[in-house]
Amino acid sequence: MNGSPRRLKFVGAAAISAAALSLGSALPVEAALVTATSEALTNSPVPAFGGETIDSQILGSTDLMGHVTIVNFFASWCDVCRAENKELEEIYAAYNGRSVKFLGILVDPIETPDSVPAAMDQLHRSPTPYPVVMMNESLRGVFQYVGFPTLYFITSDSRFSTTLYGYHPRLEISALLERLLDLAGDQSRSSSPTFTVATEPVRRQPWDRRPFLALVPRSWKQWHPMLVHFPIAFLALEAFLLLLNAFGPGETLERSSMWILALAVLSLLPTVYTGVSDVGASLGPGWSFWNGLQDRFRQFLRLESTISLHALAALATCLLAAVRLMWRLRARGRALRGGRGIAFGLLTFLGLWLLFAAGQVGGSISHP
Repeated sequence: MNGSPRRLKFVGAAAISAAALSLGSALPVEAALVTATSEALTNSPVPAFGGETIDSQILGSTDLMGHVTIVNFFASWCDVCRAENKELEEIYAAYNGRSVKFLGILVDPIETPDSVPAAMDQLHRSPTPYPVVMMNESLRGVFQYVGFPTLYFITSDSRFSTTLYGYHPRLEISALLERLLDLAGDQSRSSSPTFTVATEPVRRQPWDRRPFLALVPRSWKQWHPMLVHFPIAFLALEAFLLLLNAFGPGETLERSSMWILALAVLSLLPTVYTGVSDVGASLGPGWSFWNGLQDRFRQFLRLESTISLHALAALATCLLAAVRLMWRLRARGRALRGGRGIAFGLLTFLGLWLLFAAGQVGGSISHP
């Protein structure tokens, strides 16, 4: 019995260490900015800029003058960027012949330099219908770059207009484009183009023909959504036991709530590990956890990113759960009595609120 508190203290310390691994500093950006519209740059003049295309040509702002322009910042390995690029390619075809220019900015040279050779090969095999320039520090400053995918709209007189972060459907992009063309006096087409809706092929799952395969995770990316249910259930159950204890204090409720909290903290370890690995699974070859961990260090405070916001709320939930467990281990039953009990209850409520935030934002990643 004397060894139990020590073991629980070890569990709490291990959880704090694992959660701390997810911390990062406010360095460059990562994948999938949350969908948003900004007018922060609207009407500001676009400074002169230039860069080298993937075909080793020099392209600058002077090549775009007199045209309404869409500048698309994207990463070669970003799934959301690929979806946005498909929208832009259809828009490009629909507006062919009008006073519109498109420019792609490949951010790999700044964000993930190791992926540049593969990105170049990919773009040469499947070229975009418009030029693509390699990202450089000058472009970062000109566009006040914050992440990708991002679409910057530029007027024909070289001023910024609306900026779109994250994924936006082609009809929304087309509507903005038409507004700028109208302002520029382009009457070459009287109405917006109509777009056909591309149909996605039916995705077959392995359990469609063999139902028993539903019992086996298809890929390791499916572990995190499954494992995350355990700390959620444990933390909710602990809060319920604490509520019962508040109305009818008892040693059994106190002890049970502490052990449930310990199980919650313990279950957070594989949950954090699989979550970080999910982030790193699309960031190139190598150990996905290490890739994801480096990405988290770079992007931690980039709150306009859905993934970063989810990670921040999840980390806060982990740390608060670990702190509460250490408090219970040190203070024992005293943690739930008097003023300490009120403070502990408030921390528990805050933890559930953070858990709700993490779940809501995390759910939007797979259920947009």
